[in-house]
Amino acid sequence: MQFSEQGTIQTDRYTLVPCTLVFLIQEGNVLLLRGANNKRLWANQLNGIGGHVEPGEDIRESALREFYEETGLKLTDARLAALIHVQGQGAAPGVGLYVFLGTQATGQLTSSHEGTLEWHSLTDLPTAEMVENLDEVLRCITNSNGEIVYGLYSPDEAGRIHFSLR
Repeated sequence: MQFSEQGTIQTDRYTLVPCTLVFLIQEGNVLLLRGANNKRLWANQLNGIGGHVEPGEDIRESALREFYEETGLKLTDARLAALIHVQGQGAAPGVGLYVFLGTQATGQLTSSHEGTLEWHSLTDLPTAEMVENLDEVLRCITNSNGEIVYGLYSPDEAGRIHFSLR
């Protein structure tokens, strides 16, 4: 189908910003990124590794590029682990979050301007230092037996955020 055949696009309903989130898990530990002090979002908080999909990239290419740029490592076995829709409010676009999981990488671990890399045990995550709901995402994708996890992150009428994974 060509774009012109889709009719009028209601941007307040359908606009999504595609983003990737990547986790490397080895020997019961997960590699997380502690956001740099000067970051607009999630400064000093632990998060997965990732970012925005660039024009011309497919989702997997974006995940691998972001992972390499932020870690110096090439992930060799990335698999799609979750699809999470972060619902926008009003005219604000939502986010289509494509979560990847890998267990093998090559190269030299190197932090970037995005922040500092840290290994953390999956059984003892510092949830108070993590981006909201990240521990739940990790729990779901590591316990999914290879199945893709589906999630919705949406505000209620009072503006409180609710998160659900399946």
